[in-house]
Order: sequence, then structure tokens, then C-alpha cells
Amino acid sequence: MTNVQILTAKTDAGREAIKTVMAASYEANIDAVPPGWALARVVAGKPVEDWPAILDDVLLVTDVKAKTWEENKTALQAAATLAHERNKAQILFEYPPAPSYGSRYSIYTALDTPLTTLARLCGAQICVQGADPESGSVPDADWIKVLDVAGFLGEAVACLNPLPPLPTTTVTFHTEAGTATLGSWSQCVHVSRESRPEAIDVHWPTSALAQLVTGYQPIETLCVKYDTQLKDEERSLSNSLFPPVWRLSRNESWTYKP
Repeated sequence: MTNVQILTAKTDAGREAIKTVMAASYEANIDAVPPGWALARVVAGKPVEDWPAILDDVLLVTDVKAKTWEENKTALQAAATLAHERNKAQILFEYPPAPSYGSRYSIYTALDTPLTTLARLCGAQICVQGADPESGSVPDADWIKVLDVAGFLGEAVACLNPLPPLPTTTVTFHTEAGTATLGSWSQCVHVSRESRPEAIDVHWPTSALAQLVTGYQPIETLCVKYDTQLKDEERSLSNSLFPPVWRLSRNESWTYKP
């Protein structure tokens, strides 16, 4: 019977086995992976790729430390050379890098970088797939459930330091969890639980408000989705307080065999 072992990076033998597998499949930093989560399967004393396996024709690059234009050019050339040596038809840069399990997701204000610009010049495609956190079950959903609308808005605004001057306007959000009014006067932003007669009324579910505040969806997209008419002042205030941002995670189907 063939001897099969499952080793982790907690042992020297496991670390060596994992490095052997990584050298034959993809580039990554083993020191950034929690020791108990990095696994390698050793069959008859030989480390082999365990399930799920990297796609056969893909060189996966998960860590690019280049910052300058010249460094990024060198990184692309090095990846091309490595792909040629390993007979890989495609190079997949997981960039910016996806966080490991249990980590906090970094926030990016844009996806354009020197690496992506140079990669496009070489014929690369930038692939981003939108997430749908609300469709998952509650225990697994990577999302926020708002129970106190005014409290949620108030605590979010308290964390901000918007640059003046801000437009003068007032918006009241009507949701299934209550009402909250967001008012702006030049350098001051105020949140209250009462509706104001001069306020613009916005009827949204709390999930839409959570998407706006966390930067998951821009105000323009939400207005189209929920058929909301807002003036330039309200849109400008929203973009000043809650600009859209990117949080990136790995798409397993692009990387691993099914």
C-alpha cells in the first residue's frame, strides 16, 4: 500500500514539502500563510499538489512587491520568463493580492496601478467579478445587517474627516428599520432620527444604505437600482462622505481545477 501523509507548515518536513509543491505550481510567500492552514500531500515520500490543484496551464503570481515603473516592468518580464520555463500558457496575477482567510480586507480607491497599466500594454486583461453578498445564507454572508439606521449613519459619519466645503443639503432615508436624516452645512455633518420638511426623501432598504456607507456601491448605481431622483448636491455629498472603494478576494474558479 502506498504511504500517504498530510503535512503542514508546522513542521520542517511539512514546510519543505509545501515549498516543493509551490515551486512547481505558483509563486507565493509561505511565511504569510498560517502554519496550520498550509498543507501538502506526500505520496511515497514525494510531495504532490493536493486538492484543489492549480490549473495546469496557469502560472499564478500572488505577491508582487514592485512599486516603481521600472520594478513593475522587471516583475512582468520575470513572470514571462518563469511561465516559459514551466511551459505555462497563461500568467494570472492576483493583484492586488487577495487576503488569506481570517485577514482584514485592504481597501483600494482604484484598481489602476503601474503594474496593471504595463500589463495592458502587453495585451493583458483585467478581470474583476462583482460579489453578491446578500444572496448567501446569513451565517455565511460577508455583509452588514443594519438594525439602527440613525445609529449606523451617526457612527459612520463620526469616523470621517470630510474636506470642506460640503454642499448644503438634507436627505432623509426611510428604511424597514427606521428613519435617519443626514444634513450638511458647509463644514458640519449631522445625523438625526427625525425627518425634516426640507429634506429629500429616499426610500431604500437598509442593505442599500449599508452598501453606500461602506463604499460597496456608488450613489449613482443605487439611484438607478432603486429609481431614486437626487440632485447634484445630494450626489456630491454622498461621494464626499462615502466614496466607492474596492475590497478584493480570490475567485477560486479562475485559479483552481473544479
